[in-house]
Amino acid sequence: MKKLLNSLFEAEHNTLTEKFKNLFTMLLINLIWVVAVLQAYEFLLPEQGIRFVQERDTLQVVFWSMISAPLWEELVFRYLPRKLGDQFPKLMLPLILCSSIMFGYIHNGVPSIWIQGFIGLSFFWLYMKNGSIYWTMVAHALWNYIVIFGLQYLR
Repeated sequence: MKKLLNSLFEAEHNTLTEKFKNLFTMLLINLIWVVAVLQAYEFLLPEQGIRFVQERDTLQVVFWSMISAPLWEELVFRYLPRKLGDQFPKLMLPLILCSSIMFGYIHNGVPSIWIQGFIGLSFFWLYMKNGSIYWTMVAHALWNYIVIFGLQYLR
């Protein structure tokens, strides 16, 4: 199990092309996960993102969902746990799991842990694979764009 976890989360010295491949792989897996979970639970796609867009002008939506949230959430839920895990390697896996669960919880409480927790875990994977928090910030911004402006059209 330890070898599997190390291979999944081990930082690699990737080329720029490999880092983009990791980024788009993670986004595709997240999209498949969200659609599958929503189908399994027979939910309509979340109205929250649609209401968020309707109640605010586009500039506010872009600022909060594609600049502010990716910046601070990645620092809190990926960067800090990773730095703490670097200091205490035996705590790395619990830190990854706890931060992913907390990430899911802050997005809409307990019901969002399965969906957003998985998304948080995938962001952590991208961070560990590409070795830079900036990649997860970009991925987070892209993901928020897909969810807020794109998924509402799949209904």
